[in-house]
Amino acid sequence: MDDPSNCVDLDSRLTVKNRAVSLNVENVLVHREWLLTVLVTRLRNCRDVAEDLFGNLVAELVADKHDLSQVLALEPWLYRLTVNKANDWLRSERRSKLARERLAFVQEQTFSALDQPLPLDVILKDERSHLLNQALDSLDVEDAEILNLKYLHDWSYAQLEKHLGLSQHQITHRLRLARQRLKQILVQIQDASQWDS
Repeated sequence: MDDPSNCVDLDSRLTVKNRAVSLNVENVLVHREWLLTVLVTRLRNCRDVAEDLFGNLVAELVADKHDLSQVLALEPWLYRLTVNKANDWLRSERRSKLARERLAFVQEQTFSALDQPLPLDVILKDERSHLLNQALDSLDVEDAEILNLKYLHDWSYAQLEKHLGLSQHQITHRLRLARQRLKQILVQIQDASQWDS
């Protein structure tokens, strides 16, 4: 009736199957490092994403979302499952990147057709303007005055000489010093804002 070799083979498959079913989460945790290495390598060194995907893999195994009835060797199956997870994430990222690029292209085309700046450009310009005003408020009155006249009101050196009663050499020197001080204050403000966030 039954070939004895088939019975032994069937018994060994059942034993492997039962062992895999009862030890699946433990085996995943035992093999954590090499599975993470596989993920990190495939995800181009995104360690945080690899950790998240590994956590999802363990959660799926705990929730019994995978059919382990056909699993004869757990390690190759875990490897394939891990590679599939990484590939799915990479595909999803590529789709998201393409969608973002298309949206940026459409936005750029729409706003350029309307001769309007992009919303992000407006936000960045407002932020730069706010930082510049904050830095100008921190400058000495003389430095802020000469910078405002030269750059905001677009005065020429001749106008500055006439109205301030200074030589062109003095104006050049004061502008250079005022720009240096303004730059130092902007760096301080930027450093302070990085510590706040």
